[in-house]
Amino acid sequence: MPRVLVLSLLLLATGALAKPALRARDDAPVPQFSADRYPTGVDGCAWLNWIADRTHEDDLTVVKAGINTRINSMSTSEWEGIGNGIITSDLITTINEYITGMECERDATMVARCEGLSDVGCQFKDFASDDSTVIFNKTDGAVASPPNHKVVFETDEIRVIDVYCPPSSLELAFHTHTRLSFWISWGTSRGERYWGYNGTALFDDDLWDGKEGNSLKVMWNGPEWFHMIEEKETDNLAPGNCDSDLAPECPNGFKYRVELKLDDALEHHGYSWVRYQ
Repeated sequence: MPRVLVLSLLLLATGALAKPALRARDDAPVPQFSADRYPTGVDGCAWLNWIADRTHEDDLTVVKAGINTRINSMSTSEWEGIGNGIITSDLITTINEYITGMECERDATMVARCEGLSDVGCQFKDFASDDSTVIFNKTDGAVASPPNHKVVFETDEIRVIDVYCPPSSLELAFHTHTRLSFWISWGTSRGERYWGYNGTALFDDDLWDGKEGNSLKVMWNGPEWFHMIEEKETDNLAPGNCDSDLAPECPNGFKYRVELKLDDALEHHGYSWVRYQ
């Protein structure tokens, strides 16, 4: 067999022949910025101060610049490669500019007082604040429940995870998320139930009405103690639930958790994207 053909087959087998990114939409959606809707969503200023707490930084201008440096550790082409025509250079610039323009004051007691945190977020805000190595390596979503958490890209600074639950199913296992993060979501309201650590439904949304279209949301999120998601939709027609086997090719929308690696000692556990391909 000719060497060129052999090499081409090997590249195809390993996925090394990258597929081109989808072209950006002409009608680029405008992102909405808010706290995440889940029980561990956090207001923007509390989110910034939480990051400041974990990085031991008192200047929020430096904190904002550090977040943007992490976001920009992925190149434009890398973001667009997982972005399905939605995540573009313009969107990343918009996110950068929004973070830079957040009007917040440094308050080292804000998170301790649970200001801007939900009751659940408050209760478990410190579960991974000292050293998250053990709990990450055993209970992180991509480790404990890999079919529902596919790492679609990772750098030394961030990790991007496609979160998915099959119709009429629960996620594989209870799991945690130790890192502060934000969501980039392209989808719609859907029938999801969020089961907490104690078996209580902490969030329960109505089924998709079949009419609401996609919206683009960027949502701030804190760490999450043991939980799992139940997908109540009986099919995958409602936009925003991208099958892990397809991701990052998500023509019907996606939910990407963008995790920030903030502290070398506490949050850098080596690359984890090889855990689920």
